[in-house]
Amino acid sequence: MLGALSILAFDPQRRAFGRATGLWHDCITGRTGYERWSSVLLLLLIPAGLGFVAAAKTSRPTATALMLVSGILGMVAVVFVVVPAGTCVA
Repeated sequence: MLGALSILAFDPQRRAFGRATGLWHDCITGRTGYERWSSVLLLLLIPAGLGFVAAAKTSRPTATALMLVSGILGMVAVVFVVVPAGTCVA
């Protein structure tokens, strides 16, 4: 998931994937004022949370790696939704 999200962070892949799935909101002057990802991407916090739960039940080296990947996935999902990708030019 992290690899796919890192590829989708840039155009033209971002627009193509976002328009096909409805997860990308283009710039609409007067309503949003900026381009952004849909808040539905916050559903990625579910697998990130499950990763933290699984890390608590596994051995030390594996748990550390799992916590790191889960933390990065959660942060990427939140940043994609919270930080706008571009602003509208009227």
